[in-house]
Amino acid sequence: MTLCNHTFDHNEHLSTAGAATVNSDLQRGIDAQTKVVGKTPVLYRPPVVTSRNKVEQIAAAKGEQVLGWSVDPSDYRRPPAQTIVDRVLAGAKPGAIILLHDGGGDRTQTLAALPVIIDRLRAEGYGFTVPAGPAAPPG
Repeated sequence: MTLCNHTFDHNEHLSTAGAATVNSDLQRGIDAQTKVVGKTPVLYRPPVVTSRNKVEQIAAAKGEQVLGWSVDPSDYRRPPAQTIVDRVLAGAKPGAIILLHDGGGDRTQTLAALPVIIDRLRAEGYGFTVPAGPAAPPG
């Protein structure tokens, strides 16, 4: 598992916010994680996928690599475990990044789906890794 900065306020409208708001929300997320974990995050995962060039530039300036995802089974909506499994397996391909949630309420269905997903993908020859982060910190 790798912890990423996900903003402090989970602002789903950062792409339309001013630079000061984006900077503050990202920095507060960095500060909170650094305080609790003792390590500064090097990865940033936006709350939603939008046109976010400004957000990506600010995150990069803070030394964070922006992560996207390619498989979203919408587990945050709490569908049955089998639905999560089916959606992940349908979207899995080499290099895929699967988005799953571990917070925001009851995640029983996501937890039930995970062993099935992992076993099935391993049986199909897939492996699992975590992103390494930026190659080098900014200047």
